Amino acid sequence: MAELSSRLAGARHRTTGSAGRWSSAMGPVREPVACARPFGSSMTSPPGMPAREPARGGATAAGGRPTRRRLATGPAPKWSAGVLAAVLATALTAWLTQWGIVPNGDRTPPSTTTPATPPAAIPFTVAVSHVQDPCGAGWLVPKAPGAFPDPVLGPNGEWTNWVRQAGAIPAKTGAVLLTLQGRSTAEVTITRMNVRVTERRPAPRGTHVYEVCGDIGAFRWVSVSLDANPPRLRTDYEPSIADIVQAPPQEMRPIRFPYRISISDAETFSVFGQAERCDCSWQLELSWSSEGRTGTYVVDADGRPFRTAGLNNVVATCVKIGEEPLRCTPNGR
Repeated sequence: MAELSSRLAGARHRTTGSAGRWSSAMGPVREPVACARPFGSSMTSPPGMPAREPARGGATAAGGRPTRRRLATGPAPKWSAGVLAAVLATALTAWLTQWGIVPNGDRTPPSTTTPATPPAAIPFTVAVSHVQDPCGAGWLVPKAPGAFPDPVLGPNGEWTNWVRQAGAIPAKTGAVLLTLQGRSTAEVTITRMNVRVTERRPAPRGTHVYEVCGDIGAFRWVSVSLDANPPRLRTDYEPSIADIVQAPPQEMRPIRFPYRISISDAETFSVFGQAERCDCSWQLELSWSSEGRTGTYVVDADGRPFRTAGLNNVVATCVKIGEEPLRCTPNGR
């Protein structure tokens, strides 16, 4: 123990004497520098470092100094500076090549994410006609009589310009005519028709404007009560009118889903959205299936919902007869 203490004390004033010697395998080999033991510490070596051994038999060098044994170097590290640099260079080159910054040797274009395949088009077409009937149903103008101009009809009796100028809303019954036809010979089944009210507001105060006229009308149709929540659908059929208009045999019956259509077999439906108390925005939803695919098609007015306003808050009713000015009666009488 006395010898070990003497060796540690002498090490405080010594440095390694062969710091410049080279090893052929690992480069310069430096002799470890002995350190004084801190107060209270043990004499165990750091983890991974072999313990010091005293010279066998207490051997000493010339001059009485104890000999020192060089620590074993242990196995070489797994990564040298050269290997690590090569790995990093390879990874960087691959990344730059992928992004087209460095030319690709095989001229393969850089990989990109393939865009999602757009969903296939629905297997049928839908022709929509939404023209308000001026006879009886007419429009609700949210103004009192005299606060809007009298209708001036177009060459074919159309009300389009006046409706836009007066800010008129389709009143009482909104009519939508649908024609469905398949895109190919593949059969498409229309399994269900549903009506969804997208917004329900109280019927506005205003004036009901309509024209005295009439025609035969539809012989079969779908009526929708927009005031109900959810809306109620009812199918109607008038066989006497079907006889007058000489309806096709397959249409001379009430509407009953499902219906099957193809490119050679179309179907036509008349839908009347009816309101008394609400100012309702609404749309149709058609459920369909074909060749293992199913879906729902939304029918609206060019991306906007249909709109129908009830008449329970009108303050006056105005009737158009021929070329005469409007005849208005207060309070809807």
